[in-house]
Amino acid sequence: MATFIQDTAIPKAEPNTAITSTVHLPHDFHLDYHLEGSPDPQSPVLLFSNELLTTFHIWDPTIKRLKQRLPHFRFLRYNTRGYATPTTAKTITLSTLTSDINALLSHLKISTLHSLVGVGLGGLTALAFASTHPNQLRSFVACNFELASSPELREHWDAQLAYAEKYGMGGILADKVVARWFTADSRASAPWKVVHEMVGSASMPGLATSMHALYEYDESEKMREIRVPGLFVAGATDCIFPEVMSEFPDRMATGLGEFVEIERAGRLPMLESAEAFVGVLDDFLERKVRAQEVEAM
Repeated sequence: MATFIQDTAIPKAEPNTAITSTVHLPHDFHLDYHLEGSPDPQSPVLLFSNELLTTFHIWDPTIKRLKQRLPHFRFLRYNTRGYATPTTAKTITLSTLTSDINALLSHLKISTLHSLVGVGLGGLTALAFASTHPNQLRSFVACNFELASSPELREHWDAQLAYAEKYGMGGILADKVVARWFTADSRASAPWKVVHEMVGSASMPGLATSMHALYEYDESEKMREIRVPGLFVAGATDCIFPEVMSEFPDRMATGLGEFVEIERAGRLPMLESAEAFVGVLDDFLERKVRAQEVEAM
């Protein structure tokens, strides 16, 4: 059950407008969110969860396209803990992140998501939410993440923090992160510059707390209990993710999981190959959710 310190009043949505507001949560954390799309409060909702060191603006190209394809939908996104908003929590766990989503949905009086879409830490959060809150979503899409923590993953983020402490969030750290996340062909592109600025503007103390969510977790066995359709997506050039994630559907109940590899994309296919990503997402949602509706008849 969601716990609130104080709720910001929900602004009234008008046609062709968007809402940007805040939910106040424990540990002095303010969850910033953005809701747009159909003004009908009964419209289906897609929720988007982003990667460490980024803001919800990584979804701008995706939502711009989806609003044209799905005009009767609402599109909700939020800034994950640890980017810029201060919090007194010493560490952040995966349970903290799924509780944040639950609190946001309770605040907006959204009982069920049409789908939860996430990348990196957001992809892991989407998977965890599907296993812990199965009645609050009809499907999920999880991009570029690992099922379980490892010493190598911890060492990677410890190294990022060490660079940040030595050189600051911009400059060398931002260069390293963006070079790792994007293909060589995208270097100095508009998306590359946007993410480079995001990384450089992120909170160093926030990174130090939020990356703890990746230190100790294992969702591999919990996947077997998920009973909603899931799509796993990986950028073709993002390290070992395509090879590893291609096996994820086998860990779910038969017929529920799918895997798609996005060409010419790294960690953030929703930015590098936005049109292809939206096509894959739209196709999955139409097929899987329609199948659920037929089964329910």
